[in-house]
Amino acid sequence: MNNVVRFPYTTWRTRPDDPHLRPVVPLLLSSRIKGIETQALVDSGSDANVLPQSIGIALGLRWSSFPHRQGIGGAILTGESRVVPLQIQIEGLPSVLLNFVWVEDDKPPLILGTASFFFEFDICFFRSRGYFEISPKQL
Repeated sequence: MNNVVRFPYTTWRTRPDDPHLRPVVPLLLSSRIKGIETQALVDSGSDANVLPQSIGIALGLRWSSFPHRQGIGGAILTGESRVVPLQIQIEGLPSVLLNFVWVEDDKPPLILGTASFFFEFDICFFRSRGYFEISPKQL
């Protein structure tokens, strides 16, 4: 599957006063228990994939069932977190298993960061043209 899938930049507010266009991708996010359709921010500035608390709960995850990890820091937060493997499926692309940092907070959005998402896919941002593209990694 060598598809290149194009997505428009989307007005997506992380705060009420923040109407900027963002690279947001619709996806199916699945645990071993349940899957949900949602959207994630594709963030080349984030080292980790981030899973907000409420989405983890919606996936049927239990906080105590996953290994502890120090806080992720950065602009998001520095509290406790867990490492959680989840399957993602983006239409037109292969399904992949990625590790997420599940944070005990809903401030951060669902984020696809560089530590694993960018290892599985090639991402090209064309901000001036209003779109970004995702394709499977080339070996």
